[in-house]
Amino acid sequence: MILSRRESLGALLAAAAMVGAPRAGAAEADIVLGAPNSLTGGFGENGQRGVWGFLIAVDQINREGGIKALGGAKLKPLAADTTTENPTQAASVTRRMLDQDGAIALYGATTSAMTMAAQVEAEKARVPLITSSYADPLTKRGMKYTFKLTAFGSAIWNFGMDSV
Repeated sequence: MILSRRESLGALLAAAAMVGAPRAGAAEADIVLGAPNSLTGGFGENGQRGVWGFLIAVDQINREGGIKALGGAKLKPLAADTTTENPTQAASVTRRMLDQDGAIALYGATTSAMTMAAQVEAEKARVPLITSSYADPLTKRGMKYTFKLTAFGSAIWNFGMDSV
């Protein structure tokens, strides 16, 4: 069976919610999923589109009864702007989502530089981070909680150069 990108993201979000569920509390509580993304700046449009997909996936899961293995617990999406220019801000926004908002899984953070900053915070908190960023180091620097939806940047580059 071939899944669409939206179905794949939805399945990954549900799986990430299940992994983090012990931190979520009782089944009646909302499961907070964070989306620290570049919503402004040069890559703001890309971040906005990613967040729209994230929101569509969360809405679909909630409409279909939530996380059934957790008694129908509903997902609560939380998006925040990391901007495009400041990795320190991406780390700060991600840390706030984890510490103050109680996010148990993350989707983001649009650009590879922002994602690498958010990734460090996700690792410290032992929270899954799902990303569509391209940089090879995202999954090659020994982090355990990062899941990449896209091919490696080097593979895309090589494909592009071979096609010329």
